[in-house]
Amino acid sequence: MQDATNSSTVTNISSAELREYLQKHHEREFVLIDVRQSEEYMAGHIPGARLIPLNELEAYTEEVKQLAGRRLIFYCRSGGRSARASAWASQILQLPAVFNLVGGFMGWDGQVLVDFPRLTPFDLSATAEVLLRRALDLEKGTHHLYERIASTRQSGVLADTFSQLVSAELAHGRAVHQLLMQVSTGDMQGFEETFASLPGAIIENGMSLDAVLSRAEAIGSLGDMALLELALEIELGAYDLYKNLATSVASDVAQRALGELAQQEKGHADLVLQSIGRLAKEIGRIAS
Repeated sequence: MQDATNSSTVTNISSAELREYLQKHHEREFVLIDVRQSEEYMAGHIPGARLIPLNELEAYTEEVKQLAGRRLIFYCRSGGRSARASAWASQILQLPAVFNLVGGFMGWDGQVLVDFPRLTPFDLSATAEVLLRRALDLEKGTHHLYERIASTRQSGVLADTFSQLVSAELAHGRAVHQLLMQVSTGDMQGFEETFASLPGAIIENGMSLDAVLSRAEAIGSLGDMALLELALEIELGAYDLYKNLATSVASDVAQRALGELAQQEKGHADLVLQSIGRLAKEIGRIAS
């Protein structure tokens, strides 16, 4: 990798500043790049981070250059590798908005995901229409999952949260259908007909609906908090999937559409986090 000796145009960012930035900015404005090795990434990464190991970074030169209109935020284990990567992007590629996470993943105090984003349901070279049809199918699977979990509770924070998620996934599906209508090259059925015709066998984090339903049934006996934590994992996984897709697909139209989906999934995760906080307070009151 070509060395860059002057990193004065790289902005250092703390974990707290990054958490605030990710919360307040739209997904189209930034790309988070993890420059560790794949084994490190799989063991735990910041949701939405794109894996490009430092020793492979130069192979992605043209792709990274195309991100010039966004803020690039690099991180590694403790900050050393990402300092080199961010200096390279700033000095060698002359990109204008480059950031380095001080303290790296070791200093990160936000949400963490394990495993790789499950991109296998998607053909990254496909048209925007094909990609959006696949995304709509995943929305169908997630909607069905949340309906099943919501049916197990009649009241309380969990019942309220999953009822909101059921409505949110349906609204999300309608939004995907609207995007699909804009790019479709053939006749499109209405939303209800299209949604009803989809199998919905995979949910929006790329996992099998049946597998997640079995898991939900198994952990349901552990209480409402366990089910809310499962929902948070699903929503963060969906965000991770769409965010990575948005920086990987070939179609510009698909990149924008998938970025918008990632933005909405981030909002769904925030909803679940708020519910976890509400339930924790209720449990605290009962315990006291």
